[in-house]
Amino acid sequence: GATATAFGLRVVRGASVGLETQPGRAHPLQRVRLAVTAPPGGGVRRSVRTVAVVDRPAARAVVTHVFAPDRVRVTYRLLRRWRAAAQVRFPAYGDATFLVTRGGVEEALGTTPVPVGDLRVVLADGRGYRVQFSRVSSGATLRLVAAGAAASAPRTRLTAFLEVPVLRGATTISYDLLPSAR
Repeated sequence: GATATAFGLRVVRGASVGLETQPGRAHPLQRVRLAVTAPPGGGVRRSVRTVAVVDRPAARAVVTHVFAPDRVRVTYRLLRRWRAAAQVRFPAYGDATFLVTRGGVEEALGTTPVPVGDLRVVLADGRGYRVQFSRVSSGATLRLVAAGAAASAPRTRLTAFLEVPVLRGATTISYDLLPSAR
């Protein structure tokens, strides 16, 4: 089925969504705290770090973003209260090509799940971004899924979809988002 067009993490069990970090609307059971840290003693910032906590009855996610001049490091720390799957979306706004690299070989990503490798998203005009995974549980897969209709991103058709099987307890997913050269 179609998924949301935004970046973000979703924790699901079957058809039930236990937690979503970027649902696109407020949810009455969702509590989000956001903290931005500044460098000690002032001075020039080399990066900005944000931490948000999304707490739901089924799961809790601590989402950390470190914004640096050349990349964004994203880390999801999940605490689940039952077995589930973690899903992370990597959208492209408009027509795009999705490529995955494993063992030095780059190939087109399709709708059939494949083992995780670094991801490259190339937009129609040549711009895009890369995803370098630094921490993902074994058994994780990547595939393309259709993007649902969204007023904020009407041209989005496909989204790369990382799916990580997770057991009860804690799991960490971490990756860098980098600009892709033309």
